[in-house]
Amino acid sequence: MTAPSMLPQAGAASGRLTTSLVAVFVFLAGCAFSAASYVDALIVTWNRSVSGTVTVQLPPVSDRQAADARTSKALQAIRGEASVARAESIGRDQVVALLKPWLADDGLIADLPLPNLIDVELRTTTPEAIASVGAAAARAVPGATVDDHRAWLNRVVDLADAFRYLSAAVFAMITLALGLTIVFATRAGLAEAAEIVEVLHLVGARDGTIAAQFAWRAARQCFAGGLSGLVAFAPAMSIIVWRADRIDDRILPTVEPPWTLWAGLAVLPLAATVLAAITAHVTVRRSLKQMV
Repeated sequence: MTAPSMLPQAGAASGRLTTSLVAVFVFLAGCAFSAASYVDALIVTWNRSVSGTVTVQLPPVSDRQAADARTSKALQAIRGEASVARAESIGRDQVVALLKPWLADDGLIADLPLPNLIDVELRTTTPEAIASVGAAAARAVPGATVDDHRAWLNRVVDLADAFRYLSAAVFAMITLALGLTIVFATRAGLAEAAEIVEVLHLVGARDGTIAAQFAWRAARQCFAGGLSGLVAFAPAMSIIVWRADRIDDRILPTVEPPWTLWAGLAVLPLAATVLAAITAHVTVRRSLKQMV
């Protein structure tokens, strides 16, 4: 059991304000952390799906038999490269299925001059290996090109890095705002209890003991606010997950939230509580030194 507090109860209005502000901070921190975790998981999923693969595109021709013959010729040339582990033709039906989420009109898709595609898995993804595959395909079928998935994935990774920096900045701002809130609330409580603190000093109470009382009160308020913010964030998170599940996985792959996301969200109220307790303790001790 904890020792009874020697301080008067914090004012109802100020206590509720501190708790409400902490709830808002935790809610915002949960949003930033969840978004950053989702982007990281999405990049990992994309990276896993395109790792070591490139796509060879053959210019479209209207004659289906001629298109199949060109594809077979290109496949033979590509498979002859030492850097190629596997090469398979992507059927027209698969290409149409990839286009359907974007062009729902089957008649319009049927009229499109679609290129023949070859999915190539490489033993090594060096620029030289990719260039050799492109050269072999171009020798077999003039106009053939290689789509290196790494090119666009690297741009997405750069965007994800920028998002991480933004999330870190948001966390820093939230931490600073929380710290300032506790500082001002603690100073207000100290001013309110100035006479009691003075009496405690006269009867021999140490600064550390008095600071611990304020720290414990701040910790209680922040823990209540942190739990409230997390509870408020839960339905918002559920709605986001539900909306994400409705997206066709051919447009955006299904991403399982990592365990670090749930662990991080669970830690947020505790982190806010620890930060509040330390901030209040330091604030009171510094203020008491100035009062002596």
